[in-house]
Amino acid sequence: NLMVYSMTGFAAKTLVIFPDTNNPVNISLSLKALNSRFFETTRKLPYALNNFETDFIKLFKTKLVRGHIYFTIHASSQHLLSCTVKPNLDVIKGYVAAVEQIKKETHLKGDIALNDLLTLPNSFNVEEKDIDEAARKLLFDAVEQLIDEVIEARKKEGISLQKDLE
Repeated sequence: NLMVYSMTGFAAKTLVIFPDTNNPVNISLSLKALNSRFFETTRKLPYALNNFETDFIKLFKTKLVRGHIYFTIHASSQHLLSCTVKPNLDVIKGYVAAVEQIKKETHLKGDIALNDLLTLPNSFNVEEKDIDEAARKLLFDAVEQLIDEVIEARKKEGISLQKDLE
């Protein structure tokens, strides 16, 4: 008895993670598989989750094997990960010293304003924190559930195709 599997399937899920205790973030995930001779993926992820991209691809390749896989994650907050912003004092002091040297050697007049310093490159360091292990587990569990739902959708589509073929 031959079982026919389709290459197409779709699943979506929404979950809430708490990257910090005060700000919950809604995460919407969707996974779509379309017929394709080979395995390929198209992904749209928030910047904060880009470091998981290869892990997602490996998971899809292992469980879905073939097809064009479209995977999207949308976060309700663009600031998914908490971060800290600190002045880069060494760079700022370097700019001030460079301006003073320019004034001294060219005999130009003028003062440096705070606004001038704020627009210069690398005046600030932004340090993002990774999501914690609990949020990571919640995210990957949701992705695994999506994969299982897509596989189930493929089976159902396959049954329908088999009936049509018979």
